[in-house]
Amino acid sequence: MTTRIGNPRGALRRPWLAPAGVGLPAVLLVAYLLHGFYSGLQVQRAARERDELAHTTALGTSLDHFLSGLQAEVSELADRREVSAWFENAALGLTLEYGLRINLLDLEMEFDRRLARRLPGGEPVFARLVLVDADGRVVLDSRAPRRDPGALLDDSWTAPAPGDSTARAAAASYLEDADSIVLASECRVLGRHEGWLLAFVPATTLLAQLQGGWRPTDAKLWLAWEQRSLGPDPAAVRDDGHAPPPPGATALITGDGRGERPRLLSSSRAAHYPLVVTRASVVEGPLAGDPRAFLWGLVALAGVLMGLSGLAWRGQLRSQALAARLEAEAAHALDLVARQQELEREIERRREAECDLVQARDAAEAANRAKSQFLANMSHEIRTPLNGVMGMTELVLEGELQPEQREQLEIALESSRSLLAVINDVLDVSAIEAGEMRLEAIEFEPHAELESIRRAFVATVAARGLRLDWEVDEALAPRLVGDPGRLRQVLVNLLGNALKFTAAGAVGLRACVVYATDRRQRVEFTVHDTGIGIPAGKREVIFEAFQQADASHTRRYGGTGLGLHICRRLAAMMNGRIRLESEEGSGSRFTLTLELPVVGAAAVPMTKPGRRALPPAPTTAPMRLLVAEDNPVNQELIISLLRKWGHDVTLTEDGEQALNALHTDCFDLALLDLQMPVLDGIDVAHRWREHEAAGGAPRWPLVALTARAMPEDQEACRQAGIDVHVSKPLNSRELRATLEQLAPARRAVTAPR
Repeated sequence: MTTRIGNPRGALRRPWLAPAGVGLPAVLLVAYLLHGFYSGLQVQRAARERDELAHTTALGTSLDHFLSGLQAEVSELADRREVSAWFENAALGLTLEYGLRINLLDLEMEFDRRLARRLPGGEPVFARLVLVDADGRVVLDSRAPRRDPGALLDDSWTAPAPGDSTARAAAASYLEDADSIVLASECRVLGRHEGWLLAFVPATTLLAQLQGGWRPTDAKLWLAWEQRSLGPDPAAVRDDGHAPPPPGATALITGDGRGERPRLLSSSRAAHYPLVVTRASVVEGPLAGDPRAFLWGLVALAGVLMGLSGLAWRGQLRSQALAARLEAEAAHALDLVARQQELEREIERRREAECDLVQARDAAEAANRAKSQFLANMSHEIRTPLNGVMGMTELVLEGELQPEQREQLEIALESSRSLLAVINDVLDVSAIEAGEMRLEAIEFEPHAELESIRRAFVATVAARGLRLDWEVDEALAPRLVGDPGRLRQVLVNLLGNALKFTAAGAVGLRACVVYATDRRQRVEFTVHDTGIGIPAGKREVIFEAFQQADASHTRRYGGTGLGLHICRRLAAMMNGRIRLESEEGSGSRFTLTLELPVVGAAAVPMTKPGRRALPPAPTTAPMRLLVAEDNPVNQELIISLLRKWGHDVTLTEDGEQALNALHTDCFDLALLDLQMPVLDGIDVAHRWREHEAAGGAPRWPLVALTARAMPEDQEACRQAGIDVHVSKPLNSRELRATLEQLAPARRAVTAPR
């Protein structure tokens, strides 16, 4: 008899329960481990993508800061005095021969200094600097130095609209032919658009700037400007046919199975420029493939619990290691953010410093204006009493005097003239250093000017027992174009020094034409003497302000040490130079070299000088003159001189009285002091010229008779319609010649208008 134990039939009907009871938990456990491993891979990939993108973004930020710094440097260069001086002098009508050549030399020196800057790897920061005017014509191009300006810019650069240069993106562009980024900055003078300063930054410089951020896993790095690759290869913007991801994203490029490793592309755009940085970094390990391949491989080993458990355990450990690395990378990213914020604060501090510099510059300009005003006031206050001293002394000398009295008065007059020369030298130095000295470009007769200088020195040289040597080249043109007044000032100063330092022998002048064409002549004016000479170590010192060859000379010979300094500066302003040859104890030779246009050879731009010589006029008959002067001493002096010459003089003590007299009476000529009560001379001239223009009346000559002798005062007189500026102290011969030149034929006195 057989006995059944349990339910073998039921057991046979569910044979899968036993393996299912063991396998299902194993499968669930494996599934759980697979899910954890798959999630870990996804976390690692996301972390890697964030890390690569953060690094690419940091490179883009670094490049943006680099370009912003260069843009700020270009803007600072466009605002420099060398650039504004060019446009100011060009607006004044100066040419390369008269003033602009010096501006070009200053610009070339500043461009050379900027072009010499290098990165630590030796790459140049700027490859080229170009200054163009508002018409697009080149003023200066560092690629072709010392070329005459005026040619159009031959690059395909398009200028932004004036006023848009504050937007960095609008002021930057990419020239594909030159493979360079062009940073443009607007040049403005007195609020007016004058041109553009262009700086060419090579693409190689930008790539070199990023070399410090190169990682060992990086395979390729390239730049693109508005979807155009920076570099000689336009196809470099695509990695083996794969387009880069948009800025701020990543893309994984798998290998092609021929040994090429997978790459992770990350792209970032600069904040202020259309510049995109793209990196291709090599991906190693499980991150290089598709995580689903790992999933299917592990499913195939689902029956091996221990193997799957070991893999899960290993994956967990790697996940923990990756989490720690992610924390470190996050800390690094926070550090980068902190550094970026620090850089932004530094930029803000630099902007504040720039504002402080602008305020300091404005303060310095205000101080310079105050200095000029102080000099003008001091000149007026010194010249006014000096005018009385010299004028009254000349009047007394024209009368009958005892020999001793005449000698004493002549000494007083000569001392006054010496004081006037010192005042004029100080004013000239101030005007030159402030950039307010303006040269004339007028026609003059060099032979007549030299003869006038010779006559002025004949008596003085003879009285000293010296010989005057005078030689003028016959080839010297009869008429030249230049500033005869400043030429005379330089030659008289050099001859005066030669006479002062020569006790025996001779002094002289030689004018020689060393080069000539139909249009120009290069003339050397050599002043020589047989005086004490100049030591070799002092030949450069004497051309500095307030310097002389030796301290003992100051006590023995006198002088302020300004004469030669003024001569050299005036020679440079006339596009010339002064050369010195001297031997101690044997004499000196000062050679002034000038290149002057010949009259009639070509059209020469003419200025509007304040003291151009008028055509000679015959000696006039007695005239009716109006004198506006508030100083009693000057009133007595001027009236005495004019009445002595036979003129009928009407005196007014302020500008309002002078204007009323012009309206109620008829005069041949009016002499106006500039600094008077109620109305000054400038206001009187303005109102009278407006009255003449409104009524269609003929133009009456107006003469400024003033102690204000600064260049800006002469320009103000010209703007007000004053015909001639005569500075005090008065020179009676100059005043008389001015009256004869300006006065028309004597008119009959008409009834009051």
